[in-house]
Parts: sequence; C-alpha cells; structure tokens
Amino acid sequence: MPNTDFRIQPAAAIDIGQLLASLSGADINGWGEADFNGVMGSERGELLVASSDTELVGFIASSSVVDEVTLLNVAVAPAYRRRGLAQALIGRMLKARRSQGASRCLLEVRESNHSARRLYTALGFLIDGRRPDYYRTATGREDAVLMSLTLENNP
Repeated sequence: MPNTDFRIQPAAAIDIGQLLASLSGADINGWGEADFNGVMGSERGELLVASSDTELVGFIASSSVVDEVTLLNVAVAPAYRRRGLAQALIGRMLKARRSQGASRCLLEVRESNHSARRLYTALGFLIDGRRPDYYRTATGREDAVLMSLTLENNP
C-alpha cells in the first residue's frame, strides 16, 4: 500500500534543481536538467514529482504519442525507497494518461535492475523483448528489457 505522506503533482521548472540534488544517490540513467526541461517543454511530455513535507523525493517522466504512453524514467531518492512511492507515481501517471486516451504503456528497463522489473511485473507489465547492449555499464554494456501494459484491462 503506497505511503500517503507524500504529495504527487506536476513539476514546475523551479523543481528541477531541487530534484537533481535530492536524487543525487539515485540511478536516474544519466538524466540532467536538459532532459527534465525537455519533458516539461514538450506538448506530449508529463513530469510528476513526489514531495515530502520538506523536499522532492521522486519523479516520473512520460511521453505520449497517439494512444501509447512511454514511461521514460522514474526514480525515488534512496532514503525514501520501499514505501510504495514508485508504485504510487506509476499509478498516478497511468491513471492520468488513460484518461487522456492512452491504451498502452511502454517502457524499457536495465536487465540488471531486478527491483524495478519485479515492480513492473507486479503492476501487470509483460516482457515484449530486448534491446541488446542498449545501456552502458562500468564494465561494458547490458540489455534493455522491453515491457508493456495494456491499460484498458488494468485499473
């Protein structure tokens, strides 16, 4: 059950610097200020942030094309993990995108990111395939696992 001590809302431009500072220990796949601003500045993009009483502690970025939404990135600050926050962010994004006409959500995740893959599977995402050698690692490259969720059949 997601922790209700957090607020989830659309990001404002002023949030980006604080978000980057708050998530300095989180793996955000090399995203920087330009990536966040690109989502916020896009007609198809949506950036939601999660905040505690004192700081921004997570985000989810998505982009839509016609009836498909792509989950671009989601992260929670290390000190706030295991509280249902990533699940709450994903749920809020899916609900909003479904109400805007999306019927399918796509994502890609590092093969080695077992906790994220477990979460996506628990939410009903299915594996569609792989992109070999997609992500850089400290020792080379690793595959991206492609996953999708049909939104009509999910709350």
